[in-house]
Amino acid sequence: VVLGGGIAGVSTAYYLSKQGKDVVLIEKKEIVSGASGANAAIVDLLWRKPGSDLKLGMMSFVEYDHLGKDLGYDIEFERLGMLCPIESESQFEEMKPFVEARNEAGLTDVRLVDRDEMLELEPNLAPFLFGAMWSPGDGRLNPMHAVYALSDEAKKLGAKIYQGTNVLGINCEKGSVKSILTDKGKISTRYIVNACGIDAPDIG
Repeated sequence: VVLGGGIAGVSTAYYLSKQGKDVVLIEKKEIVSGASGANAAIVDLLWRKPGSDLKLGMMSFVEYDHLGKDLGYDIEFERLGMLCPIESESQFEEMKPFVEARNEAGLTDVRLVDRDEMLELEPNLAPFLFGAMWSPGDGRLNPMHAVYALSDEAKKLGAKIYQGTNVLGINCEKGSVKSILTDKGKISTRYIVNACGIDAPDIG
């Protein structure tokens, strides 16, 4: 049972269904009604911390490169690049270790650019800026399209998606999950994925 109908929950339901698992997804409102449907649509690696976070991010980008084709749906994923402006020379110097850490962690195309190159990349930026960090592999996608496409494909693969359904309790015996109680009945399960975003602590 996957709890939460945002990008984390719906993608989990999709990939588990692809593996032949018997999946039920529960969403208390409607899918993509939370943070996944109200964000800046940015998909970035630049601000991920080197280590497991950045590695997972890099793996997700490889997946996004072909996900729209796999789903048969345009999720509007584009690697347009990301510029992060820097106001002063001192800030520019401060960001050098930040960039070097990402280069060493495998994000080799991230670099600092001076004012002239920054304005070539984005002429609408203020000319008083000193420079910028440039991450050419970063981009954007349409989160609404991505979640609905993943949801539709998960259902085609056999997943059941219950919207407008509240979790009332989780039944455990000897430290193991046995079932979930919802306002529409009980679901027997041995495994729960808590993908409830801001509500995850309450479910926990």
